[in-house]
Amino acid sequence: MIKLENPLLAEAKMITLFFSQTAAAISARPVAAGRCLGVALVFCLLLSGACFARQNTMPAPSGAVCFDQDQKWVQPIALLQDLSVIEQYPLAAHWAASTRQVIKQLELCGSLADPDCRLTFDHLQSQLSELEFLVRQITNLPATGEDVDRHHELTAHLSHMRYSIQRRLVVWPLVHQIALRQQARVADIPATEPKEVRNVSSRKFVLADLDPAWSDYLEIDKAASAINSLNPDAADQKQQSRRVLSKIGSPVLSVEQRDYLASVMDNELLDVLKDRATDPVHLERLLTRIERVEYSNSAGNLHGLNDDYHNLLWSGVPELQELAGYLQAHYRNANFRLTVSERFLNHIVPAVPDLQEPFRERILGAQVIGQNQISNEVSIQLIPDSEQIQLRLETRGKVFSRSRAHRSGFTIHNEGSSRFQVIKRLALGRNGIVTGKPVSSSSTSQRLTGMNSELDSIPIVGWMARKIAQQKVQQQAPDTERITKQKIESMARLRVDEQVDHYLDLMRDYTYVNLLQPLIALELEPEPVETKTTHEDVVIRYRLAGRDQMGASTARPVPLDNNLLSMQIHETAINNLLQRIELAGKQFSIPDLKSHLQDVFRLPPVEPSDLEARADAQFVFASHDPLRVDFEEDGLALTINLKSLRLGEKGKTWKQLSVKALYYPQIEGTQIVFRQTPDGISLRGKRLRLGDQIAIRTIFTALFDDQYQFNAVPEKLANRLGDATVEVGQFVLTDGWAGVSLMETNDPEAVAETMQRRRTRTSKTRR
Repeated sequence: MIKLENPLLAEAKMITLFFSQTAAAISARPVAAGRCLGVALVFCLLLSGACFARQNTMPAPSGAVCFDQDQKWVQPIALLQDLSVIEQYPLAAHWAASTRQVIKQLELCGSLADPDCRLTFDHLQSQLSELEFLVRQITNLPATGEDVDRHHELTAHLSHMRYSIQRRLVVWPLVHQIALRQQARVADIPATEPKEVRNVSSRKFVLADLDPAWSDYLEIDKAASAINSLNPDAADQKQQSRRVLSKIGSPVLSVEQRDYLASVMDNELLDVLKDRATDPVHLERLLTRIERVEYSNSAGNLHGLNDDYHNLLWSGVPELQELAGYLQAHYRNANFRLTVSERFLNHIVPAVPDLQEPFRERILGAQVIGQNQISNEVSIQLIPDSEQIQLRLETRGKVFSRSRAHRSGFTIHNEGSSRFQVIKRLALGRNGIVTGKPVSSSSTSQRLTGMNSELDSIPIVGWMARKIAQQKVQQQAPDTERITKQKIESMARLRVDEQVDHYLDLMRDYTYVNLLQPLIALELEPEPVETKTTHEDVVIRYRLAGRDQMGASTARPVPLDNNLLSMQIHETAINNLLQRIELAGKQFSIPDLKSHLQDVFRLPPVEPSDLEARADAQFVFASHDPLRVDFEEDGLALTINLKSLRLGEKGKTWKQLSVKALYYPQIEGTQIVFRQTPDGISLRGKRLRLGDQIAIRTIFTALFDDQYQFNAVPEKLANRLGDATVEVGQFVLTDGWAGVSLMETNDPEAVAETMQRRRTRTSKTRR
């Protein structure tokens, strides 16, 4: 249960007690009454003034918007820079110049609530329509030689611009609407009317009758300690309240778990948490943070925008929560996408070996002994579903049997041939894995191959007995086939159920132990954004991020057509993980850092090189982006940001260093090899002399390898593919995304040609 306490009640009791004591003093000593009364009045005025001041200095109520008539539109620097690039292409120069003029109109608006903003949005929407028409025109233009690459470059820039404008055309109009409503509300409030203050800002909470395991998971004690503190820290209260709220709605919880939490967390407690989790919403600051992220998605910029996102999300105001939804869709989007084709699934589906097994049964009163030879094939068929992954597992098999039946002194030899089919449906969605009951069918035929009895030695009697037995076998043949069909179908359903359940158990255990559990331990909650099935592919889109982290905001690369498997991963998925490996603000030597990374990522130990052993350096990582990966145009950049670097125990110290190594990919069969550029490591810092640069480069040459190699088709997977020839048909690094497609081919030259074409063409598709 929840208990709410108001500390102002205690102050009221103090005032009442003081008045009662003062009244007693007046009645006892009239001479001193004037002095006591004067002191009492002064004290009461001070105390009441302190209470009033305390109420007015409380944080603004949840959902409040700090509105200022002078709030202006923020200049979209990244958008303008992209327009400058497009203006260099004659085919799009006019469009870029006219779009620049439209954006300048928005900057000239008097405030965020200026009615002329709506007209500017309409003009920008028209420019977006012209852009889409321009892209179609350029795509259909005949081109050869260098013009082809230049058209592809321009198309890529225009596609990037399209999404940049679309993101802003979603956010800007809603910000304008909120500003208009705030302006109207401010105008309707008389200057002398006190603003309403919610009592929830001064309340404390205690959550009792909660299972200890759930209390530990929600970290209730930390939140209660922060909120109930006599010396409250607003930043700590906000952090702890957001942790509780995020864990209540965590995507890793099941529906039953969420329902349980909803039953114990009533609205009063949630109001307290939401109030402490939010600051007033500053619209101009929000626009500034958006533009900073558009210009550079550094950890500091992403952290600022994420802070505003949570202010909007927990505000309790529908229009602000709607704006939070837009930020979620456009700046916290899925940063991992995987498509798996039906062909690929059928390549890797486990092969079922032929089986020979004896059997002993009683059929129609006869004791039947024999042996079955069973062979079957398993295939997967995808079932289109826009909400979940749905497929049909189909098993087709044959059973060849030889048997002998003993009854009434006769032994009947028989051969049977049967075919069976078992179909089982599986659905994978937000509620886990759901399996249907298997449906089976079969056909069978039996052939009498011989008969003998104890009467065979008697000429006439033996012949007559055999005839009678044969007639009885023929009469019972329909019943025998019916019973055989039932047994075969029952056996097939049982085997399919056992095999499917076995593989599903293995998959659940592997997913939980190797994927889900480590991510949850790092406070990275994989959230499914989309799971669906088409006629040809399984599509999975996930957001890999913690509550305090962002996701993708750009369009992913286009995968190859008719690929076996494609994967696109955004740099935020990797950087979100790197932010959780406890580097920020910590000091390491090179051996200590490598050991730490090996422990975190479970890497095998590697003997240090001579250069590494000689590099006597101690460095302290920066608080933001200590280790970062950036997917640039056809290149991968690894950056280390340091607060300080010291050589030797008493050696020279450098501060605020940034060390960057750039790698370019090369495809070698199924291997993706990243090789460091000839320029080596680049440095950025204050007052770095030539000698300083040489010393620092020597240190980090030991840390950055010359190349990194990844196998796009791991050995275990390659062994499952059998005779299929699989190559990396595409590898693209662009706009913060890495995209890879596997294709099946017997012509490696065609694969190389396709890869080169796709690497130079950076066209985009919808997210």
